[in-house]
Amino acid sequence: MFMEWYQIKFSHFDLQIKKDQEFITSFVRLYHKSKQPKNLALFSSKIPGCDVLCYFISVPKEYKPDLTKILSYYNSALVSQPVITELKLEIGNTQHILNY
Repeated sequence: MFMEWYQIKFSHFDLQIKKDQEFITSFVRLYHKSKQPKNLALFSSKIPGCDVLCYFISVPKEYKPDLTKILSYYNSALVSQPVITELKLEIGNTQHILNY
């Protein structure tokens, strides 16, 4: 299964104006609208280099257009697959991610 990873970063200011909550709401809508597909998942991270709050999102190719539309409003970037053990699953179905 082809899958891509994105990272989204939130600064102190973003948190003050609740952009993180806005993003989570949009992601949850996509997740449920898509019928909770395998490997569409949101992970939190405390890795070095994050302003204040970072998320990683795994997305199967068929849901990429919908996700990138949401991400266009935020500080996000396409990244290589992070180390899964350094992430905390927040939302999603990760049935096949460890085998990817």
